Amino acid sequence: MELIYISALIIAIAFAILTLYVVKTLQHVTHTITGLDNTLADVVQKTDRITKETEQLIHQSSKLTDDVQHKVQATNSLFESLEDVGKATENIHQSLQTTKTTYDTSAKENTDTLATYIRWGETALTLYRSLKKK
Repeated sequence: MELIYISALIIAIAFAILTLYVVKTLQHVTHTITGLDNTLADVVQKTDRITKETEQLIHQSSKLTDDVQHKVQATNSLFESLEDVGKATENIHQSLQTTKTTYDTSAKENTDTLATYIRWGETALTLYRSLKKK
């Protein structure tokens, strides 16, 4: 019978040691879970902060896009005005070319006519002088 008591005592001691190891393991698991809980809470807090900053960035990007779009529309009218100025400049240039061509043609004709008159005048003057000498 003593063997049964000794066996029961060994089993009781083994059970007590096993219980101590289970308790220590559970304490470590509790400590680890507490650390994970703190880490997870920190991650959630940072994620919330990042989400708010991202929403602000999206809002600012939207405002910036609207502003750029508005400015592009404003410059469209400027470019249309510049195109009109270019067309007007081209029309003025063509008018000046036409006027210059007309003036050159008229000046050449008038120069030819004037040269003819001068030659006739010189001829008349020469004739007058020669008649006056006689």
